[in-house]
Amino acid sequence: MGILDDINAYKPTTLAGTNKHFIDGDTLNNPDGPNYRIAGYDSAEVSKLIGNRVIEGTAGGNASAEITTRLANEQGFTNVVPLFNPDGSRMMDSGGGRQMVDLVNENGESFSRAMISSGAGNITTYATDSDVLAKSIAEAERNEAFRKGDYEPSAFDQAAYAIKSAELYEGAKSLGLKQTLFDEQERASYINYFMNQGMSREAATNEMNNYFTRDVQLRKPGVSIDNKSLNPVSDSWEQGWISVGESAYGVANLVGSSTGAEGLERWGEDGVRRQQGKLAEYGYTINNYKDVDSIGSALEYLGSTMALSLPYMAITAGSALAGTVAAPVIGATAAVAGAVAIPSFMYAGQTWNDMEGDNDSKSATLAIGSGIAQAVLDRLGLKGITGVAKNPIQTIRDDIPKALAKAREISLTDAKLIVKQEADFAIGQFANEAQKIAKAQLTAKQTSMRALGSVGVGSVSEGLTEVGQEAIGYLAAVQGSDKVFDYEEFQERLANAAVAGTALGGAFSIPGTVKDQITWMDAAARFGEPISKSDNERYVEEEKANHGGTVRTNSQVLSDTKKEVDASKDLGFNLEERDVEHKLATGQKTFMERASTSVMNVSNLWQAAVTNAIPKATLDKSKSARALSSILGGTLTPLHGGSGIEAAQHHLVTYYKNQVHDPKAFYKKMGLRSVLGVFKASERAKISDLTYKTLRAAIDKRDNFNQNLVPKDTPNRQIIIDLGNQLMELGKELRQNQLDAGADLGDIKAYLLKYKSIDKIAVSKNPNTFRDLLVSEYNISPAEALKITDEIRDNPNVHDLDSADSFISNKGSLNPPSHKKRKFGISENTKFDQFYEKDIFANVANASKSAARYVTQMKYVGKDGEIISKLLNNMQAEGVSNEEVNRVASEVKGILEAVSGNYNRPTTQAGKKLMRFQKNVMFYMTLSALPLATFSSLPEMAMTQGALTRDQIFGKNGSIKNIAQEAVSGLLPQLRKVEDSTDEGVLQQNTGSEGQKLLRETGFYAWEVGAATTTGVSEVSDNRKNVMEFFFKAIGLTQWTDYTRAVRASMAYDFISINSKILYQRDNVESSTPTREAQESEQKLRSLGVPIEQFLSINNSVEKGLPVSEREMNFWNQTMKEATYNFINQAVALPSATNRPLLYQDPRFALFTQFQGFISTFTANHIPRMWNDYIKRGTPSMKYNTFALMSTMIALGFFTQAMKDELKFEDDDDEGTLGNPYLDTPEYIRRGVMASGLLGTGERVIDLFAPIYGQRSDGLGGWLYNQATGESPTIGYVGRLGDAALNVAKGDFEKAAYQGLKSAPGIGPFTDSNKSLASLLTGGGWNYKDNKENQ
Repeated sequence: MGILDDINAYKPTTLAGTNKHFIDGDTLNNPDGPNYRIAGYDSAEVSKLIGNRVIEGTAGGNASAEITTRLANEQGFTNVVPLFNPDGSRMMDSGGGRQMVDLVNENGESFSRAMISSGAGNITTYATDSDVLAKSIAEAERNEAFRKGDYEPSAFDQAAYAIKSAELYEGAKSLGLKQTLFDEQERASYINYFMNQGMSREAATNEMNNYFTRDVQLRKPGVSIDNKSLNPVSDSWEQGWISVGESAYGVANLVGSSTGAEGLERWGEDGVRRQQGKLAEYGYTINNYKDVDSIGSALEYLGSTMALSLPYMAITAGSALAGTVAAPVIGATAAVAGAVAIPSFMYAGQTWNDMEGDNDSKSATLAIGSGIAQAVLDRLGLKGITGVAKNPIQTIRDDIPKALAKAREISLTDAKLIVKQEADFAIGQFANEAQKIAKAQLTAKQTSMRALGSVGVGSVSEGLTEVGQEAIGYLAAVQGSDKVFDYEEFQERLANAAVAGTALGGAFSIPGTVKDQITWMDAAARFGEPISKSDNERYVEEEKANHGGTVRTNSQVLSDTKKEVDASKDLGFNLEERDVEHKLATGQKTFMERASTSVMNVSNLWQAAVTNAIPKATLDKSKSARALSSILGGTLTPLHGGSGIEAAQHHLVTYYKNQVHDPKAFYKKMGLRSVLGVFKASERAKISDLTYKTLRAAIDKRDNFNQNLVPKDTPNRQIIIDLGNQLMELGKELRQNQLDAGADLGDIKAYLLKYKSIDKIAVSKNPNTFRDLLVSEYNISPAEALKITDEIRDNPNVHDLDSADSFISNKGSLNPPSHKKRKFGISENTKFDQFYEKDIFANVANASKSAARYVTQMKYVGKDGEIISKLLNNMQAEGVSNEEVNRVASEVKGILEAVSGNYNRPTTQAGKKLMRFQKNVMFYMTLSALPLATFSSLPEMAMTQGALTRDQIFGKNGSIKNIAQEAVSGLLPQLRKVEDSTDEGVLQQNTGSEGQKLLRETGFYAWEVGAATTTGVSEVSDNRKNVMEFFFKAIGLTQWTDYTRAVRASMAYDFISINSKILYQRDNVESSTPTREAQESEQKLRSLGVPIEQFLSINNSVEKGLPVSEREMNFWNQTMKEATYNFINQAVALPSATNRPLLYQDPRFALFTQFQGFISTFTANHIPRMWNDYIKRGTPSMKYNTFALMSTMIALGFFTQAMKDELKFEDDDDEGTLGNPYLDTPEYIRRGVMASGLLGTGERVIDLFAPIYGQRSDGLGGWLYNQATGESPTIGYVGRLGDAALNVAKGDFEKAAYQGLKSAPGIGPFTDSNKSLASLLTGGGWNYKDNKENQ
């Protein structure tokens, strides 16, 4: 057909009830004005004649328009709804010629969203986040339905298939091309689709061949190209046995659903799904008489049907034979009972599986009745009776007696009596067996019988010849005699039977024995009495006794303490005084006394700072010590719920920053491009400068921002106006929050439109010029100017002159600077232009951080540390010694200095210069040493499953599903953009998934908590941050960290909800009693900082949709945010000041603690939590899952090292090694275990005394040098550069080149490649192969 033929071929149909019709699949004509463009999706174009110009359409255009019109009319989407911009103007398409609309039905549902969700329309930039999320959910649901085999396409799904088929067919036809499908199973799915449209198999196959080639990409043995079995009889035999297994799992699912045994129900459901998956792998066999069209196909039909039926026949015959053999021993009654119960179970399970819908909609009575009826038929030898599954009662009552009377030539009365006796017996045996299973699961004391329920019923009801006979005989002997059940004997006999022959029954039951036994043990433990109280539980009891039956939140503790401070005339010793007193007392001790104290406090090398500062002995004595520990944060399970000081500051900064545009989205809309989401500083500065000028020009005489003063022709006018309004509101909120916290602030109108912080990079490049300007412009001394300059360069929390001056003026004070009346007013001084921070969003972030720091510090620490001082004094009043309180005070002061970034910062000029040099060297070392860091982070994925139950991991909405969804929606697109070196989709995080949205809401996309911090390289100068951000994105570590966090975040709500419901039921249902399950749930929630006493009732109302007050809703939101934040951090370690040793935050030891941020935090928090909460005190299931988690981490550790070896070393089969030529097998194994992270920082101690990579040492000096270079990557880096220079001087250029390449950014770890390159550059001549020192 030509284009004109295409134009004539399309006959538009009117949209019902309107005067409009579809021009093509996404556009409606509008006789009354501009045409309508349906927002959110795109479709194929119809050929059009516009004036004298012919517009050629695209493949499938006509079909798409016709199908879309029919779909809209049939589904009732005929109401045209125009869309509007935020300012109230009509939304137009990018060309401005068509108005954006949507079609809705009488229920208000969106036609656009339905088209997007089904895939009938291709998603566009006009789609909303909700549209993207709906599409992801719909795809996941379709995939799940396909997997389960119960997919039923909706009208929109059918339309999507028809549209895509038309596009594919026409496009391929026009090019003379056809698509090749992946495998035979995919071809079969298309054949089945056409057969569902009413075609025969032959016609459906021919229709499919119109669209696709007659080949596949991946051939599978045993099937034809159309997925027809080449071995139909043997395949049918195998499928028959798989179906028997499916029936067995089905009856387990039936009994579990009927008795409320959720574990058995899930076990059965999972088994049915696995068996169905196995069946789907087989090719098509003729099992329908309609497909018989020749003698050959008739023979195949008979053979396949017989082979498929033989396993079912073997069940009945085998159980009868087993009963006959066992009858002399166990008695006829017991033998017949086994022979009847097993087929009943099998047929009931088969019927149950065939029922549609979820378990709540299925009829257990009908399934059981069907099973019994079919068993009676087998017993009586009757065949050919239909309708058993539909109406088993009628079949037993009427149909079977008639058939029996005719077959045996007896009266109908006698036949009914025989049938009744058989049915009653079958029903009784079925009920008896079901009762045993339920009783075995629900009786906590009968551990052995629970195992019997798992193994025995599993094997018996599956009905295998050898394993089945062994189990039947043994169970019948136990049930029909005085024989005592012996679990070990039973298991041994089953194992021997499995080895002897029928593997299916053994595989079905025996390997699962341990897992299933744990399931029953776990049920017994979970619903049994709580175990002994933990320390935290004892603290909870005491707190409730002192505070009216509740545990106060951190906010309530701080409020109560502030009231005590205000009511006190004499606060006693303050924090500063106690710190001084402690240091004086320490200084007066002898060397041996100080050494002894250090040895006794060696735990400060691995314990979290707060845990080490306030140990268990102190917590036991003082409730104020517990309060202090909770408000500082960083402990495993705080007593008081809510945020600690660092988390509170983080949440407040996140809240402030989320009030304005996302910076990367803003710059992208302003026309900037980036590489991996990193924009050039100069381009950001240019856009920011234009934005500042536009906003400041719109400030009216009252110092208010007036958007009407923004010129109409301003490019991107609306987004700039939006930003202006956001900055005005945020500025007011920053000021008010600080006033409420006690700040003495002036009122600077349009503050954030004027405020500019100092560019630390510019000051670092020209410190002398900056210092001289301070002296000349503000009449201060050179010494004071130098202090201010140094403070700006070195203090991470100082971003303007007033903050620097405040830090200097309050040196040693705990009072943070606030946005007080400005002393310098540098933002208005044009002579400092070169030193201003140009990026408008960096200025907003700096202002937000400063305000959040002040507000948080004043709330948690108080003016001059009065809150902390009061709690310390209370500790002494509660029985803690003065000496111990002083020690705690000194430790707490160090922690607070670490929170502010000032812990042990150098004060001398020499010390400051050394710290700057150190940061620069560490920066280059990072680029050289960490190109493969992403591989080392792979074990973090296992940690995302921590504290989850088996069902939360493998259940219908379990974490395994979340892992896949987050990978598809977040990780893979981001990594693909890195590979393509483009910035599309990288600039703003994909918020299509719940996990990624939560990351943004909880502030996990910020630099301060990003990949650099988790790795432990946050100690870099500000002027290096852009490079580091680019580097960690280029190696994929940022994307991996975001991915693992998103996976964990996506589980947070369900985790919190499930455990909250358990506790709510315990506390609010009269018949509920304390259980170990509730005990475990309480520990889990308290470890997340959930204030349980205040949260549970509010959460119950929120989840049930009951009304709650605004205050309660705010409290619920804050609690969920804090709990989600902690839930994520419990999986992916986030180093902070409070949750790891202070040693790792001391700049004096930075050379030795570089890259140790993750492992130090993991050692202080995750390893103790796994041991104390999950293994030592966990339920059997929790212990089992924790050991499985640890095993997975070790496996991933080996995998990561193998991958790194593959990249670093060339293959050399002659070496006989496992990939690394420098390691033997024991060393390789040890390295894999260490790579899991489970040894924590202890691996450094092990490696100190038994290093994996041995080094030669010449005397004590050489040994010390080797240890220093081994423990400090940076010292090793500098040493390698020194050796390179020395080898140049010696004339050994190849060795020097190799050492230089090992130190080069980006390529350092690639050992063999660097050797080859060094040899290439220098002409060769030096052998490194056996030199372990060069590894």
